Amino acid sequence: MKTDDENLMTQYLLGDLSEDEKLRLEEQFFTDDEAFEQLQALEDELRYDYARGGLSGEQRRHFEQRFLSLPGEPQRIALAQAVLETVSNANLPKAPERMGVVEEKPNFFQSFAAFFGLQSSGLQLGLAAASLLLLLGGSWLLYQTVRLRGQVQQLEVARADQEQQRIQLEQQANDQRTRGDQLNAQLEAERRQRTELEQELARQKAEASRANEVTTSTSATLLSFLLTPGLSRDIDSTKRLTIPADVAQVRLQLKLKRPGGYQSYQAVLQTLDGAELWQRNLSRANQTATVTLPTRLVPPGDYVLVLKGKNANGQWEEVDEYHFNTVH
Repeated sequence: MKTDDENLMTQYLLGDLSEDEKLRLEEQFFTDDEAFEQLQALEDELRYDYARGGLSGEQRRHFEQRFLSLPGEPQRIALAQAVLETVSNANLPKAPERMGVVEEKPNFFQSFAAFFGLQSSGLQLGLAAASLLLLLGGSWLLYQTVRLRGQVQQLEVARADQEQQRIQLEQQANDQRTRGDQLNAQLEAERRQRTELEQELARQKAEASRANEVTTSTSATLLSFLLTPGLSRDIDSTKRLTIPADVAQVRLQLKLKRPGGYQSYQAVLQTLDGAELWQRNLSRANQTATVTLPTRLVPPGDYVLVLKGKNANGQWEEVDEYHFNTVH
């Protein structure tokens, strides 16, 4: 009767094990020479049992699926059958039968040993030698197959690991490249923003400096005058504005003929010759429009302040003229 290990190896040879059990046994065959030799012996015995019809129906079907498709296996089976016929035809001594005891068939190694114990002919010896060579060749092929299968699996695992590492390295390189581009773009944006802020700061400083110069060089005194439109350019009838020397600004309140007629206004300061000296957009006015002029823009002389309004079409049109002269 076979042991549990022998039954497990027989199932391995017939392909009746799970993948995990197959791998465990193959690792054992690699490391344990005795286990591998036992596997070879069981393979020979399995082939012998098939030749003499000692396998069950399921075992026979598995054997044919696993072995008969291998190159040279039909010849090995035929040779095993020939050896069995030669052994069975030999006059082997039989043990006396016992009552109530079922005679067990000799296994392959017992029959093979009995066969070589006979004084057989040269043909029997040749067949036996050929059988041994075929059995040894089949065992060697099985060993090589198992070994190569393990090597192929190891190479596949190593190749899969290398491919995974390559993919990870490429992904890391792409991530670093993308991160670098983002950092460069962010740095460039910050550099432009800093340049704009520096320019704006310089502009504000310049305006503050000019404002300080005007404030320190002029007085804070302010005079207001009311101008009525429609006065002629006659010097005698022109509004006279007397501006003291310490006055820095003059506020002119322009009386409107048509209050609220325009959305916005524009004041243009001119000489009597029509030369434009200054202009400023004004907000919407009610009864009067207010214009504030630095005193330095109106030295002693005659001037015309032209008031323009923006119509519904967005065009500037002249509304009134205000004539005045200044005396310091």
